[in-house]
Amino acid sequence: MRRFKISLAMLAICLMFVSLLPVNVLAADAVESTLTLATTTSTQDSGLLDVLVPAFEKEYNTKVKVIAVGSGAAMELGQKGDADVLLVHSRAAEDKFIADGYGINRKDVMHNEFLVVGPASDPAKIKGMTDVTAAFKKIAEAKSKFVSRGDKSGTNTKELGIWKKTGLKTALPWYIEAGKGMGDTILMAGEMNAYTLVDEATWMTWKSKTELKDMVQGDKILFNPYGVIQVNPAKYPTIHKNAAKAFSDFITGAKGQAMIASFGKEKYGKALFTPDAITAPVISEKASVLTIGSNKYKIMGSEQSGDLAPYIKNSRTFMPIRPVAYALGIADSNIAWDGSSQQVTLTKGDTVVKLTINKKIMSVNGKSVTIDTAPEITGARACLPVAQVVQAFGSTITWDAAARTVIIQ
Repeated sequence: MRRFKISLAMLAICLMFVSLLPVNVLAADAVESTLTLATTTSTQDSGLLDVLVPAFEKEYNTKVKVIAVGSGAAMELGQKGDADVLLVHSRAAEDKFIADGYGINRKDVMHNEFLVVGPASDPAKIKGMTDVTAAFKKIAEAKSKFVSRGDKSGTNTKELGIWKKTGLKTALPWYIEAGKGMGDTILMAGEMNAYTLVDEATWMTWKSKTELKDMVQGDKILFNPYGVIQVNPAKYPTIHKNAAKAFSDFITGAKGQAMIASFGKEKYGKALFTPDAITAPVISEKASVLTIGSNKYKIMGSEQSGDLAPYIKNSRTFMPIRPVAYALGIADSNIAWDGSSQQVTLTKGDTVVKLTINKKIMSVNGKSVTIDTAPEITGARACLPVAQVVQAFGSTITWDAAARTVIIQ
């Protein structure tokens, strides 16, 4: 009887010890010791995986094998059961991958932009354009050299979709398929004085290695979302399903999303990706809601419309001065535009904010603050980077990736 009581006491102590363990430690016990991640080259070439993967390996004691190829090739690996989890950016192909039963539990992870880069001489005269389809037409008409990745990657798929919209045929000698990853394609285009389509993160990390320049960005077509997908264990029972789920949960969880939000800020002055795995925000009745690409929006709870829709450029949302001001409760009398200096002044209570077109300096109550994206002129309208203005006035701004809306409240 005494021995039985001691055994029960020991069991109780063990159970108490287990209950005090962190949740991730308990979960890690069930996570396999290895994981194969098939992903696009942009996540590796940008350096993001050098941050995310070691943190995941340390937390879960799981060694990650990274296979960095194009998104199409990554999904082919998943279709063969040669990968446990995918991190890719080709949404239509991702949806088909899920529909065909190869993957489960796709989650939004992050986004940035594609942009067109090219030689400083700009033979097709496209620099500064915001209509990428029109820019591609000019490249084709001028028969200026264009280097395509040609590897079924997410970038290649996006590029081919744009060419399809032009209705024009691509062909040698001006159109060249590299069959390479993003970084190598940038270098090849630089050597050939050619244009190419790049993802923003890889471009920021590789642009110093080439003489190519930014040419075209800001078109809503160039939006570039990334998703994580677990390979379906029902189809491939031997894959490391627990490690795949752990990785998916990690990069869409608080720690992974925080790492994504800060990645690149110190070196480049801005994050190279915007995290998207956030819970849909609670929207108050007096909130202002701006939807990318739509000129119908809600301002302080009131339905309104304008002649220029919110748009994304350099992973920042832009909007004309007055809708931004109205969203913050700033009246017309407190909005001042100086055309000669191209400076806007917004006043609300004791806060005075001044911004100047094409300058990355914002004045807040007389104090200069460096901002990562400058105001600009678009469609004859002075447009402001919404988040930086909203934050200067102490309001809250939230990005809803699923709805592609900015909520100000």
